[in-house]
Amino acid sequence: MTKKILEDFEFNEIKSYVIFLESTVPYDEGIFYTFSTEHDVINVMKNEILEFSGVEAEDLSQYQEELDQVLPASISGFDEDTLEKINVLLTHWKVGYIGTLENLLVSQSHSATWLRKQFRQHSKKQSNSSPIELDEVEDFKNWMLPDWA
Repeated sequence: MTKKILEDFEFNEIKSYVIFLESTVPYDEGIFYTFSTEHDVINVMKNEILEFSGVEAEDLSQYQEELDQVLPASISGFDEDTLEKINVLLTHWKVGYIGTLENLLVSQSHSATWLRKQFRQHSKKQSNSSPIELDEVEDFKNWMLPDWA
């Protein structure tokens, strides 16, 4: 039985480590979960993501074994290839980004640049994927919070 960290998550601030989950439901924008430590991110990925994503109970054991084989020991190991391998196992959610907030602000990875472009489109700014400027950081953090937070 898991602690249900994702299900019971309190969206009240943006912390240093980020997971972005994209819904498989069309037109759902997805949601950011942020954590204080790298350990918290790894723990959620290892112990909750399958059940949270809606993997059927009869498949959990097999999928957990497959997930354990692809999960990196460190947050720096979550590259696009790793995310693809994880997403094959998930049903109602897909992992769009795992990493630090700092990397999300400046990285040239596909997922970070895509998220920055989404932020700028949402903010009705020039639609580009360049690193977040210093004067944009607070707006970007606010954009990361769900509407209801």
